This record gives sequence, C-alpha cells and structure tokens, in this order.
Amino acid sequence: MLVVSDDFSGLSSVIKVILPETDYQLCLVHMERNIKRNMTKGDTKIFCGEVGIINKVNDSEKTLLRFEELCKRFEKRYPAYMKMSYL
Repeated sequence: MLVVSDDFSGLSSVIKVILPETDYQLCLVHMERNIKRNMTKGDTKIFCGEVGIINKVNDSEKTLLRFEELCKRFEKRYPAYMKMSYL
C-alpha cells in the first residue's frame, strides 16, 4: 500500500506505527512547493526540471535511484531538506 499526502507534521511516523508495511510518499505538488520554499530560484529550477524528467521514467527502481542521486547532488547545500526528501 502507498499513502500519498501533503507534508503534515508527524504523518509519516503515524503511518509507520499503524500500517508498518505501507510506503509513504509526499505529493509531487507539495514537494515542489517545499522545494521552492527551501532552495534558491536557480537550484529550484534545476531540481524541479530533473524531477520532471525522473517522473517520466517507467521503472520504479530506476526512478528511486535517480531521485536519490539528485538529492545527494544537493545534499551539501541543503542537508536537512535533502535528508527529509529521500529518507
């Protein structure tokens, strides 16, 4: 099962307790809003552009790997946000 929602504080922790086998994913629209709030305009443009390309990949394992690689590229500039994004 997959739960997709906004960035409601504590929701992912509750899901892990109540439905431990369930995956949690931040809604793409909410993720993009968070990116705009947490990154510079230039980095936002690059990151969102890459996310758009990654979103079109039809292999879930490749998609996850590419997203993790993208987050790692920005980890030094935005360590707390990147950790939150892909863990």
